[in-house]
Amino acid sequence: MTQPTLLLLKSQLQTLALETEHIAQILRDGYLLLEREALPVILITVTENKQQLHLTSALMTLEKDTSPTLFAHALHLNFLPQHTFSANIGFDAENDQLCLRYCHTLTNEQYALNNTLNNFSHLAAKISLSLQQFRGTLRS
Repeated sequence: MTQPTLLLLKSQLQTLALETEHIAQILRDGYLLLEREALPVILITVTENKQQLHLTSALMTLEKDTSPTLFAHALHLNFLPQHTFSANIGFDAENDQLCLRYCHTLTNEQYALNNTLNNFSHLAAKISLSLQQFRGTLRS
C-alpha cells in the first residue's frame, strides 16, 4: 500500500466526523460497524489495497413461511437498476438475512464518502421497506 493511498483513506474517513479510535480501528482491523442515529447500521470493510470500501447493510431477516418467494423477489430487484442503482442485494446464510452491498472507490472529492454513505443508507431503508411491504402481501 502506498502512502498516498493511506492518506486518501484517512482523509475520507475524517470527513465522516468519526471518533479517532474508530478511524484507528478501521485502519488496523479493516472494518468498522457504523451506527448513525435513525439510519441503518452499515458494515464498512476496507479492501486489501485500501482503494475501495465495501458497504453492507442488513435489509431483513428471512422467515421460513415467506422465504422462497421473498428471496426470489429480492433477487429480482437486482435486475432493476431503478431499485438498486449499482448496489446489490445478497443473502447472508449465516444469519438468514438479505443484505445490500455497495463498493465505493475512494476519490479526492472531499465529501464523496459521506455522500455515498448517506445515499447508501437511504437506499437500504427504501429497499428494506419495499421488501417488508412485499412480505406483507404474502401474508394477506
